[in-house]
Amino acid sequence: MSKPLRAIKHAFDSYVEHVVPVDASKTQLVETHRAFYAGASVVLDILKIISEPDISRARGMAVLDALHNEYAEFIDEMRNEAKGGPQPSMN
Repeated sequence: MSKPLRAIKHAFDSYVEHVVPVDASKTQLVETHRAFYAGASVVLDILKIISEPDISRARGMAVLDALHNEYAEFIDEMRNEAKGGPQPSMN
């Protein structure tokens, strides 16, 4: 029997290794874990919706483009904040 794919777990483990402080509290780790998986579940739900037969390929691609743009904006905000700019809006 083949080993199940654990892509989200692998990504989370990598995130913890590279982003979460080594001295993070158990509460911080638990909340980070929950938030990470909540984000993954949102993306999976969207992928499921756009894979429905009544959603056109063009509409599905538009949704994916919008997700990519939203992510790119987030990354730009994080980079700006790292350079001393204002903290990103939570809106």
